[in-house]
Amino acid sequence: MSKNIVKKILKLSYSSSARTYRVTVHYSDGSVRRTTLDRVIMEVHLNRKLTHDDVVMFKDGNSKNVAYKNLELMTRKEHHQKIGNIAYQKHGGKSKTNPNLKLDYFKNIDTTEKAYWLGFLAADGCVKENGYVIQFGLKYDDIETVKKFAITIGMNSQKIKIYNCRASKTDPKIHRAVYINFHNKVFYNNLFQHGIVPRKSKILRLPVCIKNNNNLLYAFILGYYDGDGYITGKTTGSICSGSKEFLQDVKNALHIEKYDIKKKKKCYILHFDKSIMKLLFESYEDSLPRKRLLNNIYEMKNKNLNN
Repeated sequence: MSKNIVKKILKLSYSSSARTYRVTVHYSDGSVRRTTLDRVIMEVHLNRKLTHDDVVMFKDGNSKNVAYKNLELMTRKEHHQKIGNIAYQKHGGKSKTNPNLKLDYFKNIDTTEKAYWLGFLAADGCVKENGYVIQFGLKYDDIETVKKFAITIGMNSQKIKIYNCRASKTDPKIHRAVYINFHNKVFYNNLFQHGIVPRKSKILRLPVCIKNNNNLLYAFILGYYDGDGYITGKTTGSICSGSKEFLQDVKNALHIEKYDIKKKKKCYILHFDKSIMKLLFESYEDSLPRKRLLNNIYEMKNKNLNN
């Protein structure tokens, strides 16, 4: 197979009623070549029906060689994994689009900064096995925090994307949000070993690497709080999760006896008092400014009321 195969990918536009596949070849220089292939003949040659989930590539990397024997069929999942492996081997594990990416940043969680960002990713991060994708996003007001994360891991902060979304399907209001999205096998695997896995919402657990170190533990939970937590008027903090086991891990690690885990709609909630909030905010000083400011405001209000 040609080493340039990653540059020449067939993407199919398929209709079950159509006689043909319209095939598009994308080149690294931005040029595009389109070819129409007979669907029935392709299905006979490949000995199976074609679906939306199919990707076809040239075996020899030569897009001009459209002979059916030169076509290789795979699912989109197989395709993403293959492209990820080719890129990994070609660039020595480094990201082509982010050459300064710190691949082993999360290999060992040995600083409060790493623990904080790992907690934030546990709440608001997303990883996908197809292509070893890592994604992290927040609402537009927190764009500086997304930039800070990008810079921390050595990613080009200019690649931050802005998009419009709704908080829920029934929400008529459009909100602006920001995110970064990149793919790298080494980075993905390092996160995976700490429990940041695909579809983690209901199976998340507290990482073993931070359980026996209070500084790392507090910083991790602070990062998670900044992603999926809130504060009440009495400076009582709360975090929510789709995984009851995760909140039980946190409850046990922080020795919380005053509050029980509660079920609310589709998630679980754990509260903790202001003494724990104090420990969390002291563990890492460069946390999300918006929530740190809100905590300070509530603390001042409570002091004034007590006086």
